[in-house]
Amino acid sequence: PINDDIGSPEALPALRDRLGNMEHYYSQALTEMFKAFGHIRKASLFMDALGTGLRGHREHEDMGVILKMAQGNVTSARAEFAKALRRAAWTHVFEQCEFTKWLDSKQSEELMRDVERTTIAFTAENIKGTLENIFLQRQKLFEQSVWNVFQALTRHFKGNATGDIGTGDGRSGWKTNDSFKVNTRLVFPYGCRYSYGSFDIYSNREAGAVYMDLDRILAVLDRSKFEETLTVCQALQHRFQSCRVPGTCHSTYFEIRYFKKGTVHLKWKRLDLWEAFNVAAAAGRKWIGENTQ
Repeated sequence: PINDDIGSPEALPALRDRLGNMEHYYSQALTEMFKAFGHIRKASLFMDALGTGLRGHREHEDMGVILKMAQGNVTSARAEFAKALRRAAWTHVFEQCEFTKWLDSKQSEELMRDVERTTIAFTAENIKGTLENIFLQRQKLFEQSVWNVFQALTRHFKGNATGDIGTGDGRSGWKTNDSFKVNTRLVFPYGCRYSYGSFDIYSNREAGAVYMDLDRILAVLDRSKFEETLTVCQALQHRFQSCRVPGTCHSTYFEIRYFKKGTVHLKWKRLDLWEAFNVAAAAGRKWIGENTQ
């Protein structure tokens, strides 16, 4: 601490040493951080080439946490970065191969948890083997995806289904495709939100995920491109931007009606896709006999 003796001849050598140390620390901090910036820039270029650049909100948050962690524990930061990069790389591979059209959000999350849990190395051999395995199981995975959405629809509102649903867990009720199917009109009690004179769709993430999964499944059944589909989420969002009163709108596959209490009704436009969806859900639980098409 600075005191009245700091100007005394006896204190000057210690002060010079202290100031010299401060200059050294300052210089080294600049040098090492500038090196770090260069390495981060190089790493970012490789990550962009890999398709895992720091573009998304989540990736920015992850990197912020990792960089902060590195200040105290380099080993932990390295492990966390390797984990985040491996997850991002596998996600990019699945997206590029359009496997998401066979997987609903639940299956996608389970797949990524499996990748993280087994610490599958990101190698050309592992990538090839994993993609081949998913491709061979794509029909089964798709049927499971339809079943997951089927359950989600009835979980939102039991009136969405016709038949004895039992517990809805697949162990009771649910005996044949004829005795249980989703109705031609689907109801989401919390499908949107009305607040302060306007509507929004993102207040219920679960409902939004079901909308997207349902549209993705129907695009597959329709043999069309999901990217060219006017989804339920997009239709509602466009409507909410221009209208603040309850009303109707249309997506590619549904006639949509929404209310102030937050309820959203979806009416199927095409009965052939409605039937195909029910059949695919039944196939996912092996309700249909081998001689049934």
